[in-house]
Amino acid sequence: MIVYSIVWNDPESQKECMVNEAGSLLSFNKDWWLPHTPTRTIEAIAGELSISPALATILANRNLRSAQQALRFLNPSLAELHDPFGLPDMDRAVERILEAVRQEETIVIYGHDDVD
Repeated sequence: MIVYSIVWNDPESQKECMVNEAGSLLSFNKDWWLPHTPTRTIEAIAGELSISPALATILANRNLRSAQQALRFLNPSLAELHDPFGLPDMDRAVERILEAVRQEETIVIYGHDDVD
């Protein structure tokens, strides 16, 4: 089942609901308040990037208010990424990985799907 999230940008009733492919209401959360984004901003981003208004709304709600800003967010260059050495102990982690490579040790990469 495909689920769509629909966000209304009416400042009087900013609410989000979930609907399925057939348009049936699955849930409604009246406690989520989203910033008001002018419809023209959403339409401009959606039109210029050929994306859905729902995705344009999500991008605009992240304070990306132009198609150029949204495009840079969706397709960042390496120059725009944060310096990984700003993370604590990154220099130690890199040195440990390099040492493991030099010693031909097995390296296990562990992660999970929550990308926050």
